Amino acid sequence: MKPILAALATVGSVVLMGAPVAMAADSSPSPAASPSASASPSLIGANPGTWSPLHAKRSESGKTITLVPKQAVLFDGFSDRATFTSSNPKVFVASNAEGNGTYTAQAGGYAVAKGKATVTVTRAGKHVAHFSIVVK
Repeated sequence: MKPILAALATVGSVVLMGAPVAMAADSSPSPAASPSASASPSLIGANPGTWSPLHAKRSESGKTITLVPKQAVLFDGFSDRATFTSSNPKVFVASNAEGNGTYTAQAGGYAVAKGKATVTVTRAGKHVAHFSIVVK
């Protein structure tokens, strides 16, 4: 068996990586692994930091996003010049997009502890969007 990397996502300057998963040499799927065996996909790992991040689109401004500690969010559809500010960094840490023109790390953030926060998005001093964050 060879280990493979389960997940890799960039949130600001933080890289979230999943735990290695073993794959069997036999390529035939077992009944438990069959798509029809389960109505919902299973998550890899008990730590939300290993899960794929949630996505919040610019068109969803005003949306409430419910997270658990260590779970990540990527903000989609915003200019790389947009500024993301958390009202409570002890609950949710937000980060701006970063880059030099050759590459850009997408804006995002992650839940730190239980509580509530609001992420406000501005560009050139003007309000662009906001999201309510609830960490349970």
